[in-house]
Amino acid sequence: MKDLTIKALFTWAWEKFTQRPWAFIGLFAGALIVSGISSAILSSAEGVAGLYQLLWLGDYAVQTLVSMGIMAIGLKAYKDTAHLSIHDLWHPKRFVPYLFATLLTGITVIVGLVLLIVPGLVAMTMFMFAPYLVLDKGMSPVDAMKHSMKMTEGHRMSLFVFLLAMIGINILGALLIGVGLLVSVPVSLLATVRAYRLLEAMPKSA
Repeated sequence: MKDLTIKALFTWAWEKFTQRPWAFIGLFAGALIVSGISSAILSSAEGVAGLYQLLWLGDYAVQTLVSMGIMAIGLKAYKDTAHLSIHDLWHPKRFVPYLFATLLTGITVIVGLVLLIVPGLVAMTMFMFAPYLVLDKGMSPVDAMKHSMKMTEGHRMSLFVFLLAMIGINILGALLIGVGLLVSVPVSLLATVRAYRLLEAMPKSA
């Protein structure tokens, strides 16, 4: 499928990003600020028994909400960049299912990497859309993982190469005094959403 090539995905994402670049940069900067403040509060309590553990839970919740907000921005921007706003970052409705979906997929990937590395990389590709399905379609974590497996079937090598390219682009963004991440991260998100929408629209085998 030619629309799933690295060039096609990132070309589409860049064109979408340039429709409202300052909106994307502003929204992602806001998300990073919230994430950074939460992490700084956690770091300030390091070594304080009890308080640190409590703040760690709070920080994990904040980082999850930030992740949900960023993903919600990408999903909305797929069709509507004109009405993006700061309010779109607040998307807590599916918090618990999203949290469990990320935990389950994360654990699966880590176990696979520890065992033989390759199974972890396969799992990373198979389940990459599970959080999107929880947030976008209201699926349960397990159903989202199963559906993500079906969606990615036959396209996993292309998606794995895409993930490698995305990591490389964001490393380059980080090297540019970190400022480049304000462009590379939203472009990467939009490219991922594009891949998700394309595969989600394809017929699934039973």
